[in-house]
Amino acid sequence: MSGDSLKGNRDKNPQTLQALAKLQDPDQPDDYDAIYGFSGGGYDVLHILKHLTTEQLKNIKLVVVLGAPPVDKNGKPTTDSSGSPQKDAFLPERFGLPKKAWELVYYINKDADQFPTPNDVDKHMFLPDFLLQKEKCTQKSP
Repeated sequence: MSGDSLKGNRDKNPQTLQALAKLQDPDQPDDYDAIYGFSGGGYDVLHILKHLTTEQLKNIKLVVVLGAPPVDKNGKPTTDSSGSPQKDAFLPERFGLPKKAWELVYYINKDADQFPTPNDVDKHMFLPDFLLQKEKCTQKSP
């Protein structure tokens, strides 16, 4: 599903609502143990986590956030890494869980500065490729 920030109201955008419906499904409470968000979806991850109960959060083992750098109050990425959300906003202890409750994989555009791209274009759209290379992922999804 393509991104839609609803003019900054990520609590009610289609991506957040659809993810919450899946993660909070009482008929299948243990079906999901990871959350992945790229670009605008990376910002959605924080809103999704904030809406889960402690018991639902305990099911999460992996949180991946790519290309969602801290932004200023106008929604523009900051050049000095000020703004929010910061990487630590996605840590399990921010949600009342133990430190190692889930693994956090977090990369923003500047993390991929040395990653080769065709014609050395903007790194943002290549962050998923960067992640696969960085994490040395070798298995294809089913």
